[in-house]
Amino acid sequence: MKLIVFIFAFAAIVAFVASQQAPDCVAIGKSTPEDISKYYHPHESDCNLFYQCADYGLVLKACPDDLHFDRNEHICGYPEDVTC
Repeated sequence: MKLIVFIFAFAAIVAFVASQQAPDCVAIGKSTPEDISKYYHPHESDCNLFYQCADYGLVLKACPDDLHFDRNEHICGYPEDVTC
């Protein structure tokens, strides 16, 4: 019985994570294999977070404390200096 509950809970967690719609590197036109790790994409709702492209997909990253990701310059900066 515990195994069935564990499997159900695991499947629910996997379904939830899969339902989170993060952008993908190909969809945002950043699929050049030689430089893929140099491409960044802003998080949908949190100015402190951003995605970095990798060979296997997107990696969620965070700016250092009190900095926000600038969606135009693709760098972290002070909140008053960036476009979030």
